[in-house]
Amino acid sequence: MSPRELGGERIRAALGKARGQALRLALVLELLWWCGEDGSAPPPTCISSRAFAAAAGLMEDYFLVMAARVYGEILPSLRDRNAATLARWILETRPKELHIRHMQRAVRLPGMRKAGEIHEAAAMLVAAGWLIPPVPSTRFGPRMRLSYSVNPQLALPGRREERR
Repeated sequence: MSPRELGGERIRAALGKARGQALRLALVLELLWWCGEDGSAPPPTCISSRAFAAAAGLMEDYFLVMAARVYGEILPSLRDRNAATLARWILETRPKELHIRHMQRAVRLPGMRKAGEIHEAAAMLVAAGWLIPPVPSTRFGPRMRLSYSVNPQLALPGRREERR
């Protein structure tokens, strides 16, 4: 796995330290094996290839995998990234309203192709106070256009009309 696949500065730091840790782990394994031997042989003066191979295997199969799991949780989730993308779009275009169908067909933000993905991102922005949720219609007839209003208290200087 490359650092780019694993993501983040912390995982890159862990990968950078892996060789030194493997060497120290090999020394510990060599000394542990020496302690477990019968008799009174002198302590080892060098690290065997067997100890280094075992340490390299432990680093690759366990320690780096665990580091990827731990530091991978720090990375923002897809929902968080979609909400950030939507927030950037709001800052750039300064719309008064956000229409899901318009977002889906005309705007086409990366990572948000389906209405559900746009709704999730919008729900996160509602929770953050950026958007006002749509008011459900109680009247009979065709469905009204579903739109989220951009919070008028949101500091958006120079607000322009939404492009359609």
